[in-house]
Amino acid sequence: MNYKLLSGILLASSLLLAACGQAEDTAKDVSKKIEGAADTAGDKAKKTADEVTNETATTEEPAKEDDGSNELKDKTAVLDDIDVKVLETELMPKGSYEGQIADQLVITYEVKNKTDKEIDPLSGFLAAFEAYQEDENSMRKLDVGMSPLNDKYKFALENQSNIIKKEGIVKNAIAYDLKDLKTPVELKASKGIGGEKLGTLTVELKK
Repeated sequence: MNYKLLSGILLASSLLLAACGQAEDTAKDVSKKIEGAADTAGDKAKKTADEVTNETATTEEPAKEDDGSNELKDKTAVLDDIDVKVLETELMPKGSYEGQIADQLVITYEVKNKTDKEIDPLSGFLAAFEAYQEDENSMRKLDVGMSPLNDKYKFALENQSNIIKKEGIVKNAIAYDLKDLKTPVELKASKGIGGEKLGTLTVELKK
């Protein structure tokens, strides 16, 4: 047997196995370094996203919902289909005209129809405004009362059911029965019942 040849083969095998082991260890080290770098990059990205989110949450204030308590601009409720403008108000204590059964606040207003829809002045006002008097525990909604039976407001009986033409403006009046003669009346405007709140007109009850 050639012992020198056998020894050479064994030595070559040992060297080959050692080289493979080193290569495997190197590959594992490289893999760990890549995984570590990826984890580090991921952590940095997450941290940056969190910082941006927190900064946005800190600098951006949440939108405040309008509660309708602001003064109504130009005494006009601007809706999609109509504009309703309050022209004047008058306190009429009980007995101011024949047949009057309650103290009243009479509101003279005008309605502009911006569409081809059939809209009358009374329906237009009621779509835009509600009237209240406040007490200690609640906002008391006022009922619509009888239109004053006198010459000054005769036009209201004639106009309240007329259909307003597109771009037409019609004047009318409405009376609310009061809960008392001291508490101011708040006319709350909105874009229809339950719609966007537009503002409030406060009417002091003065004769």
